[in-house]
Amino acid sequence: MVESFLNENYVEIMMEVAKVAREHHVGLEDIVLELDFMSDGENPGPATLGKFKLDTVERYTTGRRPAKPAWTNLPMDRILSDLQKRRHMASGSMLGIVRNADSSGSMFCTPEAGIWSNEALACFPLDEGENLERFKSTVKDADLKVVELQLLRYTLLKAGEMAGLDRQSTVDFYTQLQVRKQQNEQAEGGH
Repeated sequence: MVESFLNENYVEIMMEVAKVAREHHVGLEDIVLELDFMSDGENPGPATLGKFKLDTVERYTTGRRPAKPAWTNLPMDRILSDLQKRRHMASGSMLGIVRNADSSGSMFCTPEAGIWSNEALACFPLDEGENLERFKSTVKDADLKVVELQLLRYTLLKAGEMAGLDRQSTVDFYTQLQVRKQQNEQAEGGH
């Protein structure tokens, strides 16, 4: 579930990671991605709708811990203590915490290279200009078509947000565009 979320929302996550990293002057390994798939009975979990939270490891684990999630039935102090310990072992990758739909929780770590690296992060915010070209030359193992499609999805989500559309309507519109594109490619290939 986490891997699928990371793959589907890569560009959106990294755009936000870039903001947090620059604001706090930290690298990818100093940032925590929080995913919550647990529904409250009436509403689905935020992560099932593509939503996530980001903050620094420091804000999750030290002092007043303003980023500490209010997840009940989970040993949050232990999870955050483990997060702090794991931070030193996972240089070059981003740590995350997840609350699953069954109310269990765990930590995860992004891969230590490729699209989940400080080198890739340095290319964000990703756009059609110089940063995208730098990303293409920096991250050799990336499926660039997928990244470019996610960049389109990100742009549509931001435009939909500005227009007052809910996220699901924008995602549905993007999905329709993808289906039409595939149909057109198949039709062109058949002739």
